[in-house]
Amino acid sequence: MVPEAQLGVVILTNPNGSTLSVALSYRIFDAYLGAPARDGAAEILKGMNVPDEKARAAADEKGRPGK
Repeated sequence: MVPEAQLGVVILTNPNGSTLSVALSYRIFDAYLGAPARDGAAEILKGMNVPDEKARAAADEKGRPGK
């Protein structure tokens, strides 16, 4: 919702836990508001990979291979 722009977006999807709807809604907001296009899916994916990288680094420090 962007009340100042009188804009609301609803995206209905079947897959639970998918971040596609978040990335898509940001893309729609950017286009509607005239903001520069950005790859929201890549930004979300980068944030999702951070915990995996930290877990691998912690496992490496303990001498165990990460997943």
